[in-house]
Amino acid sequence: MPASLDRARDFILRNARTLDRRRYEHHFEGASADSVLVALGAYRNPDGGFGHALEADLRTSASQPLFCEVALAVLQEIAAGPHPWAAEACAFLEGIAQPDGAVRTILPSALESPRAAHWQTDNWAEDSPNPTAGIAGALHALGVTHPWLDRATDWMWRRLEGRAFDEAHDLLGVTTFLSHVPDRPRAEPALAEVMAQLPAAAYFLPEPSEAYGLTALTFAPTPDAPTRPHLDDTQIQAHLDALEFDQQDDGGWPVAWQPPSEAALWEWRGTRTLEAVRTLRAWNRL
Repeated sequence: MPASLDRARDFILRNARTLDRRRYEHHFEGASADSVLVALGAYRNPDGGFGHALEADLRTSASQPLFCEVALAVLQEIAAGPHPWAAEACAFLEGIAQPDGAVRTILPSALESPRAAHWQTDNWAEDSPNPTAGIAGALHALGVTHPWLDRATDWMWRRLEGRAFDEAHDLLGVTTFLSHVPDRPRAEPALAEVMAQLPAAAYFLPEPSEAYGLTALTFAPTPDAPTRPHLDDTQIQAHLDALEFDQQDDGGWPVAWQPPSEAALWEWRGTRTLEAVRTLRAWNRL
């Protein structure tokens, strides 16, 4: 049957973590963004970073660049502007960045805690834009200024010069960066170039599938996304059809990978359900 917001609401209130319940209430029931900030604050650490399994597949309390990316996306989502927490996250990232400004997705400290199979290694490519690109893009969207952001931005421009990207997660971060970096005359042609690489990228799903992957809706969850003009209309509508009918009998949406625990599974399903109804509403499917 078509997706039901009432059933999704029931699922979220029964099962989702506090942060996602507050996000739902903010977006769908008029609750203050301050309630989202209170919930997000529980994930902050004294070093300025974010921890405590903010990305549910990584069950560490230690601050991680990955968690900073998630937190900054939430701040962007509620239009928090240059919030002090963003500058504090920059200070944390500056302390763990490589000399050129890039940061790894996770730190060795993450390997001391339970985690999903895809987080079983810290052997990430030194020149991967993930998560530096996504973090820098979110910071630019928030209007943040910081010396580390300047270094990360310079690194990203160098990384973009004449080099292709063959993995969808990398492209997602790069397109976030190019969607929000202030130098628009430089960014807009670069965005078109990297979006042209998406159809051949690993983990990109051009058609609906039960397999894990990123879709056109991942890159354009709303019709006004900067990436929207570079995506195929037929693909978008097919994925919207699939998303609309993927709601489960319990009201929530499934995940296409194996989280590290039952708790992580329910946390992810809450997050995915919130993402689903937000996307469907944005595209007038709900």
